[in-house]
Amino acid sequence: MILYSINNTTCSVKTSGVFSATFMLVGFYLFGCLFLTSCVDARKISYFRDIPDTTSKVILHLPTYKSPVIKKDDLIFISIQTIDPAITKLLNAGNVSSFSMSNNSNVNSGSSLSNNTGYLVDENGEVEIPIVGKIKISELTTAEAKNLIKKSSENFFKDATVDVRFANFQITVIGEVNKPSNFIVPNERITLLEAIGMAGDLTVYGKRNNILLIRHGEDDDRSKTAVRLNLNSKSLFSSPYYYLRPKDIIYVETNKSKVASTDLMQAKYITIATSFLSLLIIVFSRIN
Repeated sequence: MILYSINNTTCSVKTSGVFSATFMLVGFYLFGCLFLTSCVDARKISYFRDIPDTTSKVILHLPTYKSPVIKKDDLIFISIQTIDPAITKLLNAGNVSSFSMSNNSNVNSGSSLSNNTGYLVDENGEVEIPIVGKIKISELTTAEAKNLIKKSSENFFKDATVDVRFANFQITVIGEVNKPSNFIVPNERITLLEAIGMAGDLTVYGKRNNILLIRHGEDDDRSKTAVRLNLNSKSLFSSPYYYLRPKDIIYVETNKSKVASTDLMQAKYITIATSFLSLLIIVFSRIN
């Protein structure tokens, strides 16, 4: 009710209920947005929470590193250097390019492996090196394969220098990371944390206490091993899965916060639509 005076005559006029209804709807909407806003618990996105936040030194015991062995269908870079440049060129001509990998993978490597070239290990676990012949290198580490190839090449060359590396040491990081992709690395000694760093770290919605690692069967090519790892605990450093193997797949699961935030956004849109529809109904009812 509004009171006003015209020519010393007091009059009263009732205000429209539209304004009060509008204020109520706006207030309801703001309250709904505030109520539906979700936050990510900062404690859940920090790593290794069980390491004391002090200046005291903490000793972390790493597992014994075990070099991966060469399998059939692996691409192995083999370099043999001799005093004769022509012979050296011929020996290294067997390193064929892997176009499918270089086109579909992110390469983080040195210049010698940047084109993903190497000898393809055949079904018998052998590689055929010009002049030297066929050599079985499957089930050997790169260090063991290097010694075997060097010994075989001594039958043809004197003081040859041999280098053997994985050319397709590929790992895959998918899920709630900033840069999910396949990665080829020249260094066999790569850890889970380094792989996550290559993928740009986890997003705030990544479940850090339940990282899934899927590993190709080491004893059986038709099997895989799945294990869950916890980035919130320092026990990761002593896990036998701390060091990665070729073809490892790392999957970061989405936590409940992202699922809840998606549902809340839908609820906000429903709230807006309902409020706007209610306002239109009130306005039209007043006009009529």
